Amino acid sequence: MLRNYLLIPFVFLFSCQNRDNLNTEILDSGNHSDSIYETGYSQNELWIDTLNSMASCKSICIYDPSRFIKDVINDTVLLLRFKEISEENNNFVSLSYALNMLGKNRLNNSDYLRAIQYHKEAYETALNANDDYLEALSLNMMGVVYRRKSAVKTALEYYTRALKTAEKSSLKKDYMLKSIAISYEGIGGLHRMLGQYEKAIIYYKKSLEKEVELESLLGLSIDYHNIGKSFRLLGQYDSALYYHKRALEYNIQLDSDFGKSICYNNLGVVAMKQKEIDKAIEYFIPALELAESAGDSTYIVNSNLNLGWYYLESRQSDSARFYFSQAMKIAKRLGYKAALVRGYDYLSHLEQNNDNASNALRYYKNARIYSDSIVNEKNQQYLADLTILYDIEKKRSEIESLNRENEIKKQKLTARNHLIVSLILLVIVIISIAYFFRQRGIQQLNQMESELQKYLLKVRDLDKLEKNEPEITSDAFAKKYDLTDREAEVLSFISDGMSNADIAEKIFVSTNTIKYHIKNIYIKLDVKNRVEALNKIKQ
Repeated sequence: MLRNYLLIPFVFLFSCQNRDNLNTEILDSGNHSDSIYETGYSQNELWIDTLNSMASCKSICIYDPSRFIKDVINDTVLLLRFKEISEENNNFVSLSYALNMLGKNRLNNSDYLRAIQYHKEAYETALNANDDYLEALSLNMMGVVYRRKSAVKTALEYYTRALKTAEKSSLKKDYMLKSIAISYEGIGGLHRMLGQYEKAIIYYKKSLEKEVELESLLGLSIDYHNIGKSFRLLGQYDSALYYHKRALEYNIQLDSDFGKSICYNNLGVVAMKQKEIDKAIEYFIPALELAESAGDSTYIVNSNLNLGWYYLESRQSDSARFYFSQAMKIAKRLGYKAALVRGYDYLSHLEQNNDNASNALRYYKNARIYSDSIVNEKNQQYLADLTILYDIEKKRSEIESLNRENEIKKQKLTARNHLIVSLILLVIVIISIAYFFRQRGIQQLNQMESELQKYLLKVRDLDKLEKNEPEITSDAFAKKYDLTDREAEVLSFISDGMSNADIAEKIFVSTNTIKYHIKNIYIKLDVKNRVEALNKIKQ
């Protein structure tokens, strides 16, 4: 148990070190050689900490998952658990990843409707998280699903929006570069589906430029394959061979049976187009073996169809029929209509070669039925896609509107706070000015009072001299009003016209002490100020 907890910081550091080099995390599957069950992740949920740390570092790649991510994606129970914990913690970043991985899971199981629902939820969550990368990821994943469904217009809409989101983002990390590469590759694929092969090559090469920057072996292999296929469809077989062989080189480095199977099939098709039939069989046989080793049903179907095509051109009817039947059996189980169209067309040609017109016509009609069915499904899907696009745009508009309202409220609140602060500062300034003038007025009043006292004393002295009246002694006056010696002394200094500060300095006490004595003097003499006190002495 202690060992498992000690792994957490190392896992976090490992994932964060690769945040600026996504492809190291993507391609180095050896770093996750053990499954989550073998390492005990499912028992103590350490895998949740790993996923959270990878999400925070943007090192989860949905397009080409590592061994660890593959284990999680393939286990719906783990994904739903991760989704639940992300929701409980209001972790929108992890929640968006969880929803996208659930969508990827459903895509791998050909459950396109549920895949779209998950990716749509992931996109809305990414909007709430205000995360450009997750927005682009969710849009790209919806593009992948719709391209798989041959819904070209809808897929193009999502890829284009993903591309715009990634390009205008302030984030310039490798994971954003990967997102841009995926968008270009997806758009190229859609142009190829529409037969616009020159345009497809332009977009594939844009994707290739990004993959070269990322040094992504997988990305390079995919783009070289796609460019090669586009040149093949243009009839430029020498260029097609160059790109297919480069794709094969990268897949050999990756040791990908699936990738090598695709490359061998493409090289075989080019050989067939160049009428080098004997060379084609050298590619088609290993292509089927590798497809079966990889366990990919789609390419098992395609490999069988290619081998049947080879034997059809070689006039070996029994072998051709065997491989066609193998392909058709799997295609029917998968509901792989494009393969069924191709298979029935081949069978129709096979029957024509055998001068069996009725069977040839029957197979031809079956091919057209499936072909028409694909067209109808595309039309129905187009209407459904428009509805989904409308819902997403509506949700985005609502969130943007809410963000604008919040921004306006924030601006109003800021303006109100500024006004309050300004008013407080103004009140402080007014109070400070009033206090200053009050203190100045008090000082001037004290000065005038002091001067008046001096003047009155002079008048009193002159009056006494004129009347020749004896001055009341300090002791007699003090006894009369019960003054202490200190109070009598202070009163004497007041009668001499001294200020509080002068008196304090004279008898070595504080000004507050003098004020205290003066207060007691006023009480005992029953006066309110110095003038009245001096008048009291005069009386």
